[in-house]
Amino acid sequence: MRKSERCPSAWTLALAVNQRRHLRQRATPEGLEYSRAASRKRYRRRVDELIELLGGRCTCCGVTEQLQFDHVNWRTKVETITNLVANGPVEALGAEVAKCQLLCAEHHAEKTVRDREEQKAEKTAREAPRAP
Repeated sequence: MRKSERCPSAWTLALAVNQRRHLRQRATPEGLEYSRAASRKRYRRRVDELIELLGGRCTCCGVTEQLQFDHVNWRTKVETITNLVANGPVEALGAEVAKCQLLCAEHHAEKTVRDREEQKAEKTAREAPRAP
């Protein structure tokens, strides 16, 4: 019998059986570990590609180790790169990476402190009572 001659209910049943088989395979400890390992490998590959795209060096000192993504302007940040690499659509990831630079852990921590101080100052200015 050709695929086009099958009744939809038989086709749906076959699909459901295949899905259950797939879920059973993933439900085993070996299947779960394989799935996790594949996800980690895919995540790392994507991050490495993005690091290469951004030049592969800290913008401040040129170091190539322990690089982190930093939004140049914290006001334009929509989502973290980590979340987008793991779960986000490619279009959103590309748009967000375009707003980023690479910094080593030390420079990223320093810039984060400056950004948070700026955020506090802006919040304080917004909340301050206005003179009549």
